Amino acid sequence: MSRTFVHRSVSGAARSYSLVLPAGFVRVGGSWSAETALSEAVAQLGLEDDAATDFRRQARPLLGAMPAAGDGLRLLDSYVLAGTWPGTRISATITCGVADVPPAVDPDTTLMNRAVRHGGSITAVAGEPAVTWTDSGEVISPPGLPSPVTVLRRRTTLSRIHGLASHLFVVVATVGGDVRDADDDPDGTIADALADLLGAVVETIRWLDRDGSTITDRATA
Repeated sequence: MSRTFVHRSVSGAARSYSLVLPAGFVRVGGSWSAETALSEAVAQLGLEDDAATDFRRQARPLLGAMPAAGDGLRLLDSYVLAGTWPGTRISATITCGVADVPPAVDPDTTLMNRAVRHGGSITAVAGEPAVTWTDSGEVISPPGLPSPVTVLRRRTTLSRIHGLASHLFVVVATVGGDVRDADDDPDGTIADALADLLGAVVETIRWLDRDGSTITDRATA
C-alpha cells in the first residue's frame, strides 16, 4: 500500500500513528478483554484444534498482564507475539496508549518528572521529545491464570504527540512468561533479544494526520 506524506509544518496535530511489526505479531484492540483479544488473535492466525489450544496456553499469561486502562490512560492497540520463543515459554507484547496531561501542566515537565522518577533517558519518537526507562522482575498474577507471569524485561516509552499538549503517547514493551521461564533462558539472552526487537519496533512509530498521511520533516514536493 502506497503512503502519502505531509510536512510537519503544515500537517496539524497527529490523529493516529503507524508502526512496523516483525513477522509473528498480531494486533488486538486495546480496549478488549484478555479473552476477547485471545479469540481475535486465534482467528487472525487461522489456528484450529490443538494449535489453537497451544497458542491460548502460551499467550494467555501476557495478555492477562497487559497494562490496564484507567487513571487517565486510554489503551489504543496491543501487539502480541504469536505464541512463544521456540523451545521456551517466553512471549512478548507491545501496548500503545494515550495518557492525559493535567490541565495547566507543561507536557515537557511531565516527561522530565517521569525521567527523574524512573531513572529514564531522553530519546525521541517520530521527531517528538520522549523519555524511556526499563524494569524487570515484577511477578504479576492476573485473575483467572493458573500461574503468575514474570516480567523479564519491560521498556516504557512516554512521548510528546505531534501538535498536541493535552496528551502523551505511551508504549509499554514487555517480555515475560511463566515464572518457570528462568530455566528456559538462564543467561537472559533470549529476553534481551526480544527486548531489543521490541525497541526497534518503537523506533518505527510515525505520526499520521487526520487524512492518514504520514507526518514528516522531510521535503514532500
